[in-house]
Amino acid sequence: MGKNFDEYQKILKELNQSNTEEDIISNIEKIVKGFSVDFYREDLTKNPFYKSILLEIKEDVLEDLYKIRQTILDEMESISRSILEEVDVDKLIQLKVECQLLLIELDYKIEDIKSI
Repeated sequence: MGKNFDEYQKILKELNQSNTEEDIISNIEKIVKGFSVDFYREDLTKNPFYKSILLEIKEDVLEDLYKIRQTILDEMESISRSILEEVDVDKLIQLKVECQLLLIELDYKIEDIKSI
């Protein structure tokens, strides 16, 4: 999710050179899942075809992100149980902190996509 603008430009170029609807959908999904809305909002919404695909895949992308979010929450629960069992507590606490940071980033991404 923290990809840079050069990577975005590369995928946008691939999108603009796509010849099939399948390739277009695939590239739009890559963009929406991998980059901030600030990168792609104007590029995808100014093209009516891209915009219609974006709106079609929005719910699927959100569903995928919610699944990832739940997996992280499940992992955090597992880490919490392991901490109670005193299994390498310092390492587990660090993993839990990293999971919490991922959740924050993921929640931001979900809200970002909802705003489209």
